[in-house]
Amino acid sequence: MADGDERMLGTGDDSGPDLLYEIARWRLDEQLERVKSLDNKLAATFTLNAAVIALFGVALAFTDRGLAYHVWGLAVGVLAIFVVNLVFVWRAYRQQQWSVRPDLEKLDSLIHAYSGIALREWAAREIMTSLTQNDIVLKRKGRDSRLAFAAAVVDAALIGITAVTATAPFA
Repeated sequence: MADGDERMLGTGDDSGPDLLYEIARWRLDEQLERVKSLDNKLAATFTLNAAVIALFGVALAFTDRGLAYHVWGLAVGVLAIFVVNLVFVWRAYRQQQWSVRPDLEKLDSLIHAYSGIALREWAAREIMTSLTQNDIVLKRKGRDSRLAFAAAVVDAALIGITAVTATAPFA
């Protein structure tokens, strides 16, 4: 801290552990909200992609003419990208091991042995440990979510290309 910051903060006050706890708790809540947001985006992306694939399959089934080999190749490409999308969605959803310290049984066992200030500081440090652990998992989940979204975009573009190629007068 710079000179004079201690005076501004009011040293000698017992509110430090309270402040640390409140900020750590707020950060954990924010982190868990980001997880929820990513899960919602994943669900929406996957659902939309699956619906588009289903409509695409139905459209191909009802074509009145035989499809050229290159159109079948594009259709297989659409399905392959959809499988890639499935893999990234599954990997992102699989990451659900979130740390939500402090352990309540441990806290219960410490309540009678330590002061409220010491317990609050311990709880804040436990939450900080959770934040650090969760950040690692959240980064992987975010990466997999972005890759799932990118695969869905590529799939949509490939569906468009396949549709144009299948219906073009020169095919």
